[in-house]
Amino acid sequence: TNPIASPFTNETRNQQTIFIRILNLTTGCFIADNSFKIVVKQKPVFEIDTEQIVCLNNLPLRLFVKSALENYNYNWFDANGVLIASNMSAINITKGGKYTVVTTNSIGCSRSIDINVKESIIASISLNNITIVDNSSNNSITINNNNQEIGIGNYEYALDSDFGPYQDEPFFEQVTAGVRTLFIRDKNNCGLASIEVPIIGNPGFLTPNGDGYNDTWQILGIRLYQKSQIYIFDRYGKALATINPTGVGWDGTYKGKQIDSGEYWFSAQLDNGRVIKGHFSLIRR
Repeated sequence: TNPIASPFTNETRNQQTIFIRILNLTTGCFIADNSFKIVVKQKPVFEIDTEQIVCLNNLPLRLFVKSALENYNYNWFDANGVLIASNMSAINITKGGKYTVVTTNSIGCSRSIDINVKESIIASISLNNITIVDNSSNNSITINNNNQEIGIGNYEYALDSDFGPYQDEPFFEQVTAGVRTLFIRDKNNCGLASIEVPIIGNPGFLTPNGDGYNDTWQILGIRLYQKSQIYIFDRYGKALATINPTGVGWDGTYKGKQIDSGEYWFSAQLDNGRVIKGHFSLIRR
């Protein structure tokens, strides 16, 4: 006797009976023995991570359904709507993009979820991607990633420790001379890359007294330039020693004999053709 709203939206779980009353407006006669049932069935219930990362250096990425309430039928589609897999709750993919999983239960109810997959990759770094300012009062390291030269990842940077601290800025200043290790970590967990960076510097002195501290003199950071030539001179230009860039350096002797304290000069030609000159103090105590 009480008409329901039109259009009607069912909001009752499981099932609901809808009665139909047909009334003749002229005679007042009616028929009220017609009815039908609205049967509500549950859509597939499951979970899947909708934002994921595929590491191009660690393929494939496995997309999988989890916490499924029942055994469903699964169809997987790519961004163009092309079916790429069916009847499996997980698939392996090798590239980013949009993917869709459509699940269907035993009574034909279905549910679809989109998964957005972003690409990332471990950094690929060489000294060609690094600008070095050294042998100065403010040594610096700049990592060049213009046009994604080292990779498409989202990177952060640290010096000398893979534990950090890490920073977003690809620039370090006031860097101590020596061979430093640069770490580049992908924020999407696609890996950690590292490279040794030579920061050339002059330690300025040696004290060859056998105490284990500053007993020899060597150009800092030069060991990575293994074919370099290093020469030591006295104040008059006399050649006193030739140093191996991968060795400990000069011990303050000439032909096996100790020489006096004073100022001494050096000239080094690196593998890349760069020439470095300067002087340092020999101090005997």
